[in-house]
Amino acid sequence: MQLVETPDSRLSGQFEASTIQADGKIQYENTSVAGAADGSNVSLIIPLGPLGSGVEFSGVLSWRGLTLTGGLSGGRSSTFALRRGDLHEYQAALVALNKRSVTLLAALKKAEENAAIAAQKAAIASAAAAMREKALQDQQNFARYVGDLCDKMQKFEITGSVTLQKFPTISAKYRTITAKMDGYLQRDRKLAGNSRASYSRSQISFAMGNGIFATKQVHFDVQSLQGSFVNDVEPQMQSVENAMRICGNTNVPVPVVTPACEHLQILYPAYSKAYHDVATGLADLENTYNTELQKQLGLKSEADRIN
Repeated sequence: MQLVETPDSRLSGQFEASTIQADGKIQYENTSVAGAADGSNVSLIIPLGPLGSGVEFSGVLSWRGLTLTGGLSGGRSSTFALRRGDLHEYQAALVALNKRSVTLLAALKKAEENAAIAAQKAAIASAAAAMREKALQDQQNFARYVGDLCDKMQKFEITGSVTLQKFPTISAKYRTITAKMDGYLQRDRKLAGNSRASYSRSQISFAMGNGIFATKQVHFDVQSLQGSFVNDVEPQMQSVENAMRICGNTNVPVPVVTPACEHLQILYPAYSKAYHDVATGLADLENTYNTELQKQLGLKSEADRIN
């Protein structure tokens, strides 16, 4: 603050203030002051209020400096102690203040950078933890999935064995019906031309028609097995083979998955054999049905021709 006193004890001058803010930047203020002096007692008006309104201060001027007390009307008063000095000291103080500002700004910037680095590391660590958690969850899910497949494989080995035991009986039914129909035809041939055997021959024709119906009825039951195999067992086999490939592609042992994969690999040979045995058996049954049905239709056609 620079003050000049006129002969009539009026004071006028300039007030400059430089303050370091919390963000490290320097806030500059420069305003004119006016007031009056009465010996060592002074009163000043400094435009520090809102919109540059004047704030009244009063104090005592001594050889040490100037002490001022004052504040906005109705507000809390403040006291300023201004030390005497020359322009060189003031400029030196500004230089020191600027250095402090630069140091503080650098420290704040470094802190921001460190905080950003820490945040990035935390984000990376969090992402890595999330990936590990997801990988573990995926492994656990796969292990449960393979375990379920193993249960289904073991059940199919049992049901497949039971189903295979039915195939010879079914094939025998087709052939037995054909053989009976052939016998009916031979009997019908012997009765051909016998006017008294018309009732017997009609019974033979009815029995041959029933034979074809019985063959188709047996085949209807076989078609139910075929549908179950196509809709349930074939997709299950695809799932098993996919799981086998995944287990085989794991170069590094995975503790969560390894036991399930080892169990799957143990069960696979017997399961695969049961699967292919049933698939082959169903195909053979279909061939047998078609062969025997054609024979039966031929026998029935021959019987109808004789009649």
